[in-house]
Amino acid sequence: MSENKFQHIRDIEFKRLGDQVYFDHTGSCLYTDSHIKRYSEQLTKNVFGNPHSGNACSEKMSDIIHQTRLDVLRRFNVTVDDYDVIFTSGATDSLKIIGENFNWTPGSVYAYTEDNHTSVVGIRELAAERGASAYCVSCAKALLSGCTIVKAPQNLLKSKSSNENPLSLFAFPAQSNFSGAKYPLTWIKDVKRNLLPLDLIHPSRKCNWYVLCDAASFVSTSALDLKEYPADFVTISFYKMFGFPTGLGALLVRKNSEETLCNKKFFGGGSVSGWLASRDFHSPKPVLHDRFEDGSSSFLSILALKLGFDTFNQLGLTIDAIEKHTHDLWRNLYYSMKTLAHENGMPLVEIYLNQDDSTINCTSQGPILAFNIKRSDGSYVGYNHVVQLANSNNIYLRGGCFCNLGACVSLIGTEINVLLEAYGNGHVCGDAIDLIEGKPIGAVRMSLGPHSTVGDVNTYIEFLTDCFREESCVYTSQYSADPDKSTKIILDDILLYPVKSCQGMSVKKWEICDTGLKYDRMWMVVDEYGSPITLKKAPHLTSIRPTVDVTKQCLTLRADDMDSIAVPFIQNLKEAVVRDLNVNAKCVSKVCGDTVVGYDCGESVALWLSQILNVSCSLVQKCFDSQRYTSKRFNAYGNPNKISLVNEAQLLLVNRSSIEYLCRRMIEHGYLDESDTMLDNMAKRFRANLVVSGASSFSEDKWNRISFNATNIGGKNGRVDMVKCGLCQRCNVICIDPDTGQKLNGPLRALANVSLSDNAVRRKPTFGIYLKCDQSSCVLTAKSEVTIEDIT
Repeated sequence: MSENKFQHIRDIEFKRLGDQVYFDHTGSCLYTDSHIKRYSEQLTKNVFGNPHSGNACSEKMSDIIHQTRLDVLRRFNVTVDDYDVIFTSGATDSLKIIGENFNWTPGSVYAYTEDNHTSVVGIRELAAERGASAYCVSCAKALLSGCTIVKAPQNLLKSKSSNENPLSLFAFPAQSNFSGAKYPLTWIKDVKRNLLPLDLIHPSRKCNWYVLCDAASFVSTSALDLKEYPADFVTISFYKMFGFPTGLGALLVRKNSEETLCNKKFFGGGSVSGWLASRDFHSPKPVLHDRFEDGSSSFLSILALKLGFDTFNQLGLTIDAIEKHTHDLWRNLYYSMKTLAHENGMPLVEIYLNQDDSTINCTSQGPILAFNIKRSDGSYVGYNHVVQLANSNNIYLRGGCFCNLGACVSLIGTEINVLLEAYGNGHVCGDAIDLIEGKPIGAVRMSLGPHSTVGDVNTYIEFLTDCFREESCVYTSQYSADPDKSTKIILDDILLYPVKSCQGMSVKKWEICDTGLKYDRMWMVVDEYGSPITLKKAPHLTSIRPTVDVTKQCLTLRADDMDSIAVPFIQNLKEAVVRDLNVNAKCVSKVCGDTVVGYDCGESVALWLSQILNVSCSLVQKCFDSQRYTSKRFNAYGNPNKISLVNEAQLLLVNRSSIEYLCRRMIEHGYLDESDTMLDNMAKRFRANLVVSGASSFSEDKWNRISFNATNIGGKNGRVDMVKCGLCQRCNVICIDPDTGQKLNGPLRALANVSLSDNAVRRKPTFGIYLKCDQSSCVLTAKSEVTIEDIT
């Protein structure tokens, strides 16, 4: 199948991609338009019933399920005489079935390779619970004979056990979902012939080995011939093959190995031939898949799977053609990235592979590339920053360890003690921590699929060159921790953002309440499902200009070419109904994982917003008495403080000198055109509440306690103290022009390349500091003096 044919399929079946570049096929393949159209047509033309019901539409569905099982087996070159197919919710569910039901006994061994998905490793807990010994092995250069133990077992294997021939299980991935390394399928027969070198564990006895092959990553772009490589158990997730349906996978069980899954206790509807409620009696169904598919199957998803096979066949997307296409693209990508370098010759990319380039071919390497970006001085760029910057360029990647911490640690070289300490300090998978002491604890992953093209690869190489290749040294700021005693630091501006993600409102003076600035982020726009609409989703939110009238207790929204609309404050539900705002009930939504209770502000403002954003949406006001607190990561700075709908902390401060410095760097490198309004435009991007002037650039990073002039409610002059509780880590929101809603990548790129005067490169794109305030019922005034009380 020619590259032109693949490009034609991309042009016809994926018009919705437009200029977006999708490199997360290992996360999920993309579904074709034809697949969805076929599925919709089948649903609208037919009546499909529950296969357990026994009527005509039920029998039709039963026939489709049977044919789909045959399609699955055909894909792997076997028949119903060789394997059974148990439909599950995905590969993880399939692995759980094995762990829960395998015939573990004292003396059994569960051996799994270090390079494995979380769900494969999780089986060890179930094995150990029944007395088996679980070992993690590392296979140097993908050689079975070179396996070494890298983890002591939960249970020590005894030389004698109650079972002279205990059943044991070896688990490995056909393809690493971290690096794309393909492991030899010949291991399947070798392990069953007792060639796994674990005699150092039990030299006096050989195990009765069975083999689990996790093929979820492998089968999306490679052929798996189970006739030639008869693994006992094979796990699959179909969305990785077709993109749709999600929530459907399969466990393929070799007929000769069925008896090993003998520990099933629970039974559900459809999985038993007979049972009694008044007696301890039930009789499992004799056919394996009937016995393990408790309850009604996801029969409409199985219909979608059948149509997935049919669609790929119609398009000519054979697995051999897909394998060649994706491997050719991978080689193009790999060698292009490998040659990228900074002006001083330092490599731009550090790639993580399990093998030397000389041995790379389509049988040893899948279309996955894991890497980190390095600066010209050899320091690392955090993978979160790379993913965010790619997002702002409509390029979709994944960062982290991809549920494969073993391969991640092994290939990157992360110290186990470093990770244990990080977990002890609150680090969790998927959080913002990507560098510890300057070293990466994860990577960026690109994964190609049938619908990737040469144009996608070229776009990404251009992105790396434009955004990360350095032609000179990183910028050095005029950093000074101590403020200049001869220059006063002034509170230059006070801003609040009544509606989350919309324009800010500059004020001369404003009240501090127990959540920060009063009415700051008290409202948010939500979609038809109640989820917040943010700048990342809808840049045109910047066209909405909210103002708050405290006297009239009213929020007013304005936008170009629209009449303004007034939204009265809602004190409680009863008041909302009296005001005839058409509020039916309280709304429940989530902001940064926190549950938020609010009030729908009515149909009028919903229609007004929907016209501007061109999506169905509404305005929600947070209940005044609904409590939400600062991020847990700020607990070290004292008791949690109440917050409104902000992401993390009560207040955000930025330094005008830091903004000016960043603007100069952007102008020098062509990211920004110099203009009179440029500084104000840049200041708006950072969405700060407090803007100060008079301090040296980036000195705010080391301020710990700050004192502002304030007026107590009642008229008495005084001061209000605020405590820094962290640096504000920046994402691609700062790339959105607050005046036009257009994206400009310069701010995020420039920020990542700033270094301090002590040559400590800013490892993360942070800008501004979070503040917390334990005082309330006082008023801040712009242009008043600021005192820095404590400096690190």
